[in-house]
Amino acid sequence: MGQLNWVGACVAVVTLLGGANAHAETPQWTPAPAPTNPPVPVPARPPAPSAVPAPAAPAPAPSAVPAPASAPVLAPPAPASGSADPALGPAPAPPPPLAPAAPPKGPAPYTPYPYPPPPGYGYGYYYPPPPPPPKPRFPDTSAVRSTPFLDVILASVALQDRFSQFLNIGVQGGVFLADRLRLSVRLAVPTDHTHDDYSGSDFLSAYHQVDSKGYSLLYGATAGIVAASTQNFALSPGIAFARSDVSAYGSMLAVSLPFDWVMTSGTRLGLEFDVGRALGGRYDQVCAQSSCSGGPTQTADRPAGTAFWLQFQLGFGFNHPAPLPPASAPAARSAE
Repeated sequence: MGQLNWVGACVAVVTLLGGANAHAETPQWTPAPAPTNPPVPVPARPPAPSAVPAPAAPAPAPSAVPAPASAPVLAPPAPASGSADPALGPAPAPPPPLAPAAPPKGPAPYTPYPYPPPPGYGYGYYYPPPPPPPKPRFPDTSAVRSTPFLDVILASVALQDRFSQFLNIGVQGGVFLADRLRLSVRLAVPTDHTHDDYSGSDFLSAYHQVDSKGYSLLYGATAGIVAASTQNFALSPGIAFARSDVSAYGSMLAVSLPFDWVMTSGTRLGLEFDVGRALGGRYDQVCAQSSCSGGPTQTADRPAGTAFWLQFQLGFGFNHPAPLPPASAPAARSAE
């Protein structure tokens, strides 16, 4: 009987030791680290093993395949502005509004042309240059309405059997009356010494010619009818008269053909051509012998001859008309 109790005690000790070894070999569950997201409730621990010995269970073989990753946990939506989250504390105040930026200094930035280009142009960012502004237009009678006028003249003058001078300088003034009549007066002085060009002495005659003194001033006038007139040109054929300060040379009467070019500023350029006859005039003769039937001196008439006057002029015309308004320009063009 004592042996049975001792054997039973040995069996009980062996059973308790085997149960303890089995409990030691069983892997304990370890909780996963908490994610950064809001905390997730941790599952409860399994109950502790009872004191009743249980049959030993074989240890699970380690698996070569890793455990699947846990699904991501979405963060809860952020609380609206003005509301407080008890877990995160009161919501921060919204930032103050930004002040408007100061405008940049310097020229405005370059802005390219709009794209696409207008119809009819195959390339972008290209526009034809603007058309030039129309030229100012003036009345058709502007040339003759630029009156009165004042010119500086350079003239070459020749009167047959009287005198000739290549260069004379002077002034001229005139007017256009009623856009139809041109009147002018002129004065000129020679730039060189002048002399009598007539040689009427006869070697067989008892009298010899005495040369008249040279002239120092020419003066004259013209009158003409405006035959053609445009904005900047006028042609006024007429007659011209001229005479010197020496009566012995007579006078000139000629057909006058003046050409006047008038610019929009009133500046005048002109050319005048006169051709006609030299009329009148006398010359003196003295007796070349001891005695002459006609007395010691006598006077004779000069023969008529050809007269020529060529003049260049530069001056200014007053009261030049203003340009026509743009609306009147087509009407003026149609009037032509």
